[in-house]
Amino acid sequence: MSDVPWLAIDTATDIASVAVRTVARSARGARQHASRIVPLVAEVLAHARLSVRDLAGVIVGDGPGSFTGLRIGWAVAKGLVQERQLPLIAIPSLLAAAHAAGVETVAACYDALRGQVFGGMYGFADRTHVRSDQRPDEGTAGTGTGGG
Repeated sequence: MSDVPWLAIDTATDIASVAVRTVARSARGARQHASRIVPLVAEVLAHARLSVRDLAGVIVGDGPGSFTGLRIGWAVAKGLVQERQLPLIAIPSLLAAAHAAGVETVAACYDALRGQVFGGMYGFADRTHVRSDQRPDEGTAGTGTGGG
C-alpha cells in the first residue's frame, strides 16, 4: 500500500471524527456536526502537516446512522475530492468500528434511538480479510443488522 495518506471522516453517530495517519480528532454532539466537521478536517490536516493536495483520497463512514449526520459527512467528503478528482471510498461505519476493536470476531452496535440498535457481527481472519455474518435483507434497525 502507498504511503500517500487517506483522510477518513465519520459522522454516523453523535461523535463526528476525522483522521489521517495517526492524527485523529472528534467532536461530540450530533447537532454540532455541521459546524464542527470542516474545522476538524482543517485541524487534523494541519496537525499532520498535510494539505488536501497531499491526500491519496477520502474515506467516508457510510452508516448506519443519523441521516442528517451522514449527509454532512458525505457533503464534506465530496467537497474535498471534487477539485482534485480524488477517489472517495465509502466504508460501513459499523465495519470500521468492528475493525478498530482489533480482535478476530466482534459484534458492533450503535444506538439507533427509540429503543433500537444498529448492529452487525464481523470476523477478521488476518486483519485484512473481513467476513460479515449479517445478510443484506435483515433490515437496518431494531433487532436486525445495520445496513450502509
